[in-house]
Amino acid sequence: MHNDLLQQLRDIHAPLPPYFWPPAPGWWLLAALAVGLVCYALWRLIRRWRRFAAAREACSLYRRVYANLAHNEITPGQYLHAANALLKRLAIFGSGHGCVRPLTGTGWLRYLDQRHGSNAFSSGPGRCLDHTRFTLEPVFDQEALHALLSRYFRGERARFWKPADSGS
Repeated sequence: MHNDLLQQLRDIHAPLPPYFWPPAPGWWLLAALAVGLVCYALWRLIRRWRRFAAAREACSLYRRVYANLAHNEITPGQYLHAANALLKRLAIFGSGHGCVRPLTGTGWLRYLDQRHGSNAFSSGPGRCLDHTRFTLEPVFDQEALHALLSRYFRGERARFWKPADSGS
């Protein structure tokens, strides 16, 4: 009788491997969390990108103004006025600093110094944005001013990646 029972036994079979689909509920939660985090990061990135569109546009416009000066399509006086207007528009509309609207002269240059992080506007090549631009034949170092304004506009564009500042 013992041999009959042993004859009825089958060989050992491995169980079927678990199916890949559908995943366990924990994986669904993890996937939902990952999708939510990606959506949130994209939303924040798009918001920052739109917020600094004015800085990108101002940088592009400044390059055109300087190209016009280099090709003698505008006078140095017109260049100074156009560059100052771009700086003012960027400060008011791009950075949201409406308090600079009435600033002129040294107050305006001090604001630019504070924003740039140096005194290159009040005592450097940026001084010509004060009253020099109102003379008939303004005399200034075009290359030094171009280098300063290029750094300024690049710095404003670079603020895209920095956290929003609350003070300035």
